[in-house]
Amino acid sequence: MERFSTNSIKLKPLGKIKSKFFYARNSMQMFAQNKKSELNGDFKRTANVTKHDYHAKLWKNVYDKKKWLEYDSILDFILDSKNPSDNEQTSYIDNKICKISRSEYARFRKDILNFYINQYGNSSQTLVELGCGWGLNLWTLLTDNYPKKLEGYELSENGLNTCKEIANHFQCDVKFEKIDLTDHSTFPSLEKKSVFTFHVLEQLKHNTSKVIENILKSNPDSVIHFEPVPELYSNSEHEKLVKQFIRYMDYQDNLLSTLQKFEKDGKLIIEESERLHFAANPFFETCLIKWTPIT
Repeated sequence: MERFSTNSIKLKPLGKIKSKFFYARNSMQMFAQNKKSELNGDFKRTANVTKHDYHAKLWKNVYDKKKWLEYDSILDFILDSKNPSDNEQTSYIDNKICKISRSEYARFRKDILNFYINQYGNSSQTLVELGCGWGLNLWTLLTDNYPKKLEGYELSENGLNTCKEIANHFQCDVKFEKIDLTDHSTFPSLEKKSVFTFHVLEQLKHNTSKVIENILKSNPDSVIHFEPVPELYSNSEHEKLVKQFIRYMDYQDNLLSTLQKFEKDGKLIIEESERLHFAANPFFETCLIKWTPIT
């Protein structure tokens, strides 16, 4: 697999001492959180938890702010170029904990998503994002004049309303529809289309098999998952801490093994499974899995 080059990214890796402090501090926090969880009973990432975190909070917040109205260019909107605050954030890039400005990370995220979608998502005339939220990834693709037809499917009404208003403001020809990834009765037709998810299945740990089965039934051309995949992690200090975080948050930890079971049953072929070594937050490293159905 050709890899995205980060040579032009302006970042400041943490030194050894600061890195040690970062891991020590977060290890203690994780230990305390896990102890608290044991006392309060195991936390489970249910559909209601996800609905509250995204529909009622994150996507509603984006919709209420209507920041797109401040911009004439979709690129400026994605990069939030009028935001006077450009504070540094702590991120994870190329196996390094680093400091990077908010605007630089936004540009990096745009470039790396376009790179891998163009490398792996061009096998059909239509590209579909499942769980598109407020459309960030689809708008990101449009900033580089993505040549294929784009479609987005989302469960949250706040997310869908935001998508439609942004599309109208920038006059984007993108189709949006409602979907519940765990309910086949509302599943759209994906036949012969390229499909991708981006940090969506991380929320559906307890429904992974059902979601994959639903996608298979819709007969897509190919599927790409940009998701945290702890099954691909090793046991470095960083990766151990990430695994603890994933367990505490009850995030996705069975995507690769689930796909491998479907592959063993002769239903699909896993073509790629790679770590991409980047994340806005050091605990959400993105991996890539591409698979195609066997028809």
